[in-house]
Amino acid sequence: MDYSVSQSLFDVFMYIIMLKGIYSVFVGKYNKPNAGYGQFWAYGICAFLISLFGGLDWDYYSYEPLLDAYYYQGWTHHMEPPYFWIADLAGNYFLWRTIVWGGAAAAMMISIKRFKCNYISTYVFITLFYILSFYKLRGSLGISLFFLGYSLIYTNHSRVSLKDLIIGLALVISSFFFHKSMFVPLAILVVIWFIPLNKKTLLISLILYPFALSLVTAFLGNGELLMLTSDIEELQVAISSASSYASKEAAETTIFGKIANFLHYAPIYLSLGMVICNVIIKKKVYFNSQLYHLLWFWYIITYIASLFFLQEVSFWIYIRLLTIGYFPMALILGYYYRHNHTTLLMKLIIILALCSSLLTVYYQFISHFPDFFK
Repeated sequence: MDYSVSQSLFDVFMYIIMLKGIYSVFVGKYNKPNAGYGQFWAYGICAFLISLFGGLDWDYYSYEPLLDAYYYQGWTHHMEPPYFWIADLAGNYFLWRTIVWGGAAAAMMISIKRFKCNYISTYVFITLFYILSFYKLRGSLGISLFFLGYSLIYTNHSRVSLKDLIIGLALVISSFFFHKSMFVPLAILVVIWFIPLNKKTLLISLILYPFALSLVTAFLGNGELLMLTSDIEELQVAISSASSYASKEAAETTIFGKIANFLHYAPIYLSLGMVICNVIIKKKVYFNSQLYHLLWFWYIITYIASLFFLQEVSFWIYIRLLTIGYFPMALILGYYYRHNHTTLLMKLIIILALCSSLLTVYYQFISHFPDFFK
């Protein structure tokens, strides 16, 4: 597929539209609780359209050759079986993207409604942190299905209905078949069911972090990661694909790369620390049971991902796992910002995240014109 300038410009336009509510969140001025319902559907449609015509990132152009190889040669590598089943149903690349990302966007919207978060603030943080990953990763469908199922299993009611429990478990289990990395959130789901999030578990996890990091480093140094992968070619493809999720500048050791890294990761850890501090440690902010478990999930997935940070052979794992945490992060921040006075730290997080996302859009756009921007 040839590169389309119009599709990239369309993506940029959609992204700018999705930033519409950022000023309201930044200054802490919101409309009435139900006033954002129309914008809720508008944002959902934008999330779908930016994914359907996702020409801004090179991943958009890598999926069509895979489907062509499947249609004409029966080649079934690099993607999970359900995506090829969808390809049989769709018959062409455009309809395939429509089903995959349409389903992911729909499941994401239903999840936002079930968590009863403020529509405007939640979508702002989805735009800042998640949408630039959502629109290019096929695993977004698995992530959306997982959290939709999660919203059915963990509710604010004292008891979960048998129907919701069965449907919820079916959704979270099915998410694994849409991306192999989803076994990690499935395992976390079991952990947060039995182990509570409190000051004691936080302290223990922080004490154990250096030891866990040493174990992971030794594990990777012995080449165990390669031994766990039966197909070396598949691993190399996965590394190459996952590495492309970060901009080239961020991966470099130049001053610009370090700045890009800081802008991207600082707001993630600052926001997690801010929420943990005020919800769990100081208990200044109340989270209902559903959001409490979601916060616990976000903490654990970020904790595990951080074990692979700066590990050259496994940085792609860090990116993959951190990406899974973007949607729960957006849900939590959407609720947190709506129900708390906007502090200087909260504004700083938005500024850093906005700079990072705009920088990502810029680099993705100019990457299509390497000769022109030399």
